[in-house]
Amino acid sequence: MIKSGYMYAPGTGKELSSLQNETDAFTDNFSLLGLEGVYRRNKLITGFETSFGAQKARTKDIRSFKPYTGAAHAQLGYIVWEQKEYWLYPSAGIGVSMHNLSVREKILNKTIKIDNIVQYVPSLNFAFNGDILTTKESKHQKAAGGLVLGFRVGYRFSLKDAAWKNEDSKVIENSTTYRNNGYYISLVAGFGFYKNAR
Repeated sequence: MIKSGYMYAPGTGKELSSLQNETDAFTDNFSLLGLEGVYRRNKLITGFETSFGAQKARTKDIRSFKPYTGAAHAQLGYIVWEQKEYWLYPSAGIGVSMHNLSVREKILNKTIKIDNIVQYVPSLNFAFNGDILTTKESKHQKAAGGLVLGFRVGYRFSLKDAAWKNEDSKVIENSTTYRNNGYYISLVAGFGFYKNAR
C-alpha cells in the first residue's frame, strides 16, 4: 500500500541548523511518503513499512541545504475492534530510522553535491491504525479483497543517541549526538486480500 502524511520531529530543525551555521531556517516538520505491506490472519497483523520524508530546501549564496528523514520497520499488530469491512488495531515495530542533510553548490548553472551528512539509529515504532475494505463482504464469506483505505497515527523513537557522519562514515567534528524521535499521521491506500480461518 502507498501512504502519505506528515511528521513532527521535535528539535530536528535546531539540530540541523547546528550542522550548518550558514542557515537557521530548518523546521521540525516533514512531508511523508511511504510503502507498506500487511498480512492479516484472523486478528493478527504482521507487516513491513518504510517511509521517506523531506522539507523545503534552504539556500544561501551558492549553497542549498535539503533535509530528509526516513525509517523502515517490521510491524506486529492485533485487531481490537472490527466490523465486516473495517478494523482497528494497535501495532509495534522495530527497525531503523535516519535523518539526512544534503548540501549542494550551484556553480555556472551546474549543481554539485559537496556533502551528505547522515545519522542512522535503531528505532521503535508504535501506532494506532485503521483499515477499511471498500469491497462489501457477504455474511458467510471466508475471503475478501479489493481496495483498502486506512490511517496511521503513531510515534517513532530511537533506542539511543547517534552521531552525525559524512559520506565517508566519519563523525562530523563538533557535532552533537541526537535522538531521532517524531510523531506522525498518514493515510494509506492500496489493494489487499485476506482470509479468515473460520
